[in-house]
Amino acid sequence: MNLAAVLLLGFAAGAWAQDAEPAPAPVLEDVSLPMPREGRAGWVKAKSSLLLYDSSGTLVNEVGLGHWEELGSGGTAQRKIVRGDVSDDGRFAWAWERVDTVKVGRTEKPLTTARLLRYFGTEGQELFRNELADAPRGLDPVSLSKDGEWLLLTERGPDAWIVAAYDFMGNRLVDAHGKGAVEFAQLAPNGQYALVRWHQLDLPPEYTLLKIGDRASTGVPSLKGVGVAPKVTDDGRVVVGAKVVYPEK
Repeated sequence: MNLAAVLLLGFAAGAWAQDAEPAPAPVLEDVSLPMPREGRAGWVKAKSSLLLYDSSGTLVNEVGLGHWEELGSGGTAQRKIVRGDVSDDGRFAWAWERVDTVKVGRTEKPLTTARLLRYFGTEGQELFRNELADAPRGLDPVSLSKDGEWLLLTERGPDAWIVAAYDFMGNRLVDAHGKGAVEFAQLAPNGQYALVRWHQLDLPPEYTLLKIGDRASTGVPSLKGVGVAPKVTDDGRVVVGAKVVYPEK
């Protein structure tokens, strides 16, 4: 190739670079990301991450959410899922991850499972962690009170599900043990009551009411015939729509 051709190619490459579209901005600078209220530090949830902003509006931390699979050595694979959410006022956030290692083959063989829940404060500090938290089918492992100061966790015990109430510093306050799977676990907005429904195949569901302020839990046999999912209110009543079904009048 002669000198003229080299110069011509160099000129064309330079012109293409000037006309090319600029690279997309990294996710941390995406102006479409949700923001906390002006002048307030806190967490917000985006489509695929939890974002922490300081009081100046600067993004200071990010926790990725989603699910991934990675092939390992010896015909193994790791499957990771990360879920999370934030309190209504943005003061707190939780992130739960589960990693399943399996032997890949004609018949897949589970090898190990590791779980970890982390609870974060307004400045991004980890307030506590829990390695028992797990997600029943169709549910998240965590329910938060409106202010995020009270949590309801579903935990995987050695041979059964457990539902436990915690404060934001990780102190375990009261728990409930039932038979079968957890169909739902609902925390009242003020965090002082919780309702859990357990279900075994071919049997009617059973309910447990947690009185978190009293550190007590009790079965509620009168709810066995309730088909629609009830809710517990801030004063400990159980309702279906506008009808109070517990305590019975």
